[in-house]
Amino acid sequence: MTELIRWTAVKISRRRFLRTGAAGVFATAAGLSVGVPKALAVGCCTGPNGTGYCGSDFCQYGHNCHSNTPYASCTYANGYCPSGTPCWTSYSCSGTCCDCYCCTYYSSCWYCYCHDGGA
Repeated sequence: MTELIRWTAVKISRRRFLRTGAAGVFATAAGLSVGVPKALAVGCCTGPNGTGYCGSDFCQYGHNCHSNTPYASCTYANGYCPSGTPCWTSYSCSGTCCDCYCCTYYSSCWYCYCHDGGA
């Protein structure tokens, strides 16, 4: 038993233990500073047919579908939520999500979502 204790003491020094513990504390603090859902890579919303976030060029004031570029348009997409409205409350990220339908003037269109907290 004493040999096991000596071997453990040599392999796991106090300095290594403190360094590993400090790294864990700082990693946890960094994850909490960006928000729990983003630290865990949990998606807040899902757009129509599983699509992703529209991006800041197509979301205005958080959840509003709007084009901030002169060569595109973005409006709400109805009919993809059971409620029949394009917007719903996201309890996992505490905000509002809205389904959007965006198009460029070059006839490239796609579905996506906007959220109060971004992606």
